[in-house]
Amino acid sequence: MAAALTSVAGVTALLDEHDIKLQAYALQKLNTLVDRFWTELADSLTRLEELYEDETFPERHLAALVVSKIYFYLGEFDDALTFALGAEALFDVNQRSEYVETVVSKAIDQYVVQRNTPESPPLSPRFTSIIDKMIARCIESEEYHQVLGIALESRRLDVIEQVFKTTQDKALLSYVLEMVIRVLNVPEVRRQVLQLLVQLFQSLDEPDYFSTAQCYVYLNEPQPVSEMLRSLVRCAAKDEHAALVAYQTAFDLVEGATQEFLHHVRADIEKVSEDAVSKQVMSILSGKESINLYRDFLHNENHADLTILKTTKDALDAHYSAHHSAVSLSNAFMNAGTGSDKFLRENLDWLAKASNWSKFTATSALGVLHRGTIDEGLNLLRPYLPPENGSPCQQRVFGRWQSVCLGPHPH
Repeated sequence: MAAALTSVAGVTALLDEHDIKLQAYALQKLNTLVDRFWTELADSLTRLEELYEDETFPERHLAALVVSKIYFYLGEFDDALTFALGAEALFDVNQRSEYVETVVSKAIDQYVVQRNTPESPPLSPRFTSIIDKMIARCIESEEYHQVLGIALESRRLDVIEQVFKTTQDKALLSYVLEMVIRVLNVPEVRRQVLQLLVQLFQSLDEPDYFSTAQCYVYLNEPQPVSEMLRSLVRCAAKDEHAALVAYQTAFDLVEGATQEFLHHVRADIEKVSEDAVSKQVMSILSGKESINLYRDFLHNENHADLTILKTTKDALDAHYSAHHSAVSLSNAFMNAGTGSDKFLRENLDWLAKASNWSKFTATSALGVLHRGTIDEGLNLLRPYLPPENGSPCQQRVFGRWQSVCLGPHPH
């Protein structure tokens, strides 16, 4: 059995030979041994770099690869990347090793920085070649989330299109949209990606109207949304599914768009549409349908235990305003938005004991119960509210109270 190799001194000595074949043999051998003997090879860095810089030396790319690996083990990753670029085709990005992964990661970091710095000099073809090979490897191995992350960071919209053409996967487009919303902060790049996503969502075999509308919301472009809804409304006469899509899109817009955006969409639809479907869409866009559905859900799913409130009320003296207010607020929070005022109706004598600030609190609590239903809430509360010709102080307090207790969206 051959003795284990304990030194590469004999191999490194061949680097100083005049015979090019011996030098090439030494480099081939060192390339297989650098993982074990990099500490010893660090002393030969100068000679190895000289071989790489000699443009007449036929194995200069191999010398660059060996130097790159030595710098990697020394922790000098910038130098490792520089010489990996010098190795050209010999640096194989498809090789699964810690060395390759680290150098490629360093290349991606520098690539992203340079792509996001306008005054940076043009990238060298060798540099972009490594990135392109890495992107191709990720696509081939179906590491789509990783390659889409690189594409977003480096502003490579062509890569996003390439991944979509390869996969036709709507879920990946939704992932990109989520990343754009959460991570991408550069306005111009954000707009470009959103515009691309609109095209890709609409190019699906079954266009994704919901995601398209969301893109337009973030682009702050209400006109295309109204055109899309009008198109769905026109199709609704022959296709019930189109009407359902229009309704759901309108609900999504109410959830995520600004009031100004919704106003523009409603105004555009109102100009050209008067059928039942368009009227229903406009009703949804007004927010009334969402409020009613939300309130019905809260009312039907309300499981507040009034026994807790009754027990708490009986245990406290109602003449103490702090105790009275605590029970009033507890009732408000337990039944907020449900419209359920059963506890108050069953305890009118107790409610009548409220005075001063506790009376104001009890009245506000009643408003919280009917939160979202402005007309009904005001009718119930009118006996408790200041007159229209009340003092300016009363009117300011009432205005603030109304905005808090009877806001249009019961969230």
